[in-house]
Amino acid sequence: MSDPALSQAISPRWEYGGRYYVVWRVTGGGEQDALGWELEDVGPSPGRGIVLEAFEQDASGEFAFTAFTDRPLPFALVHRFVVEAAREIPSR
Repeated sequence: MSDPALSQAISPRWEYGGRYYVVWRVTGGGEQDALGWELEDVGPSPGRGIVLEAFEQDASGEFAFTAFTDRPLPFALVHRFVVEAAREIPSR
């Protein structure tokens, strides 16, 4: 997860395929706009850490998704993450 001071968990936890996930909205320290979102696999133990993120790319200013897992993620989970992140992340 990013710096906790700049992150806010979106609750409740999401459950897919017998695993639990927490979505973190990453902000710019007091700013209202989201800078990005992170999807963290938290269990059952052991958690697998951040598995997916959406952040602005420095060079282009466009938002991109990055996966940090070699394990399959349920389509419904990824779809929900993309749809809900798109509501808050400004399009450029």
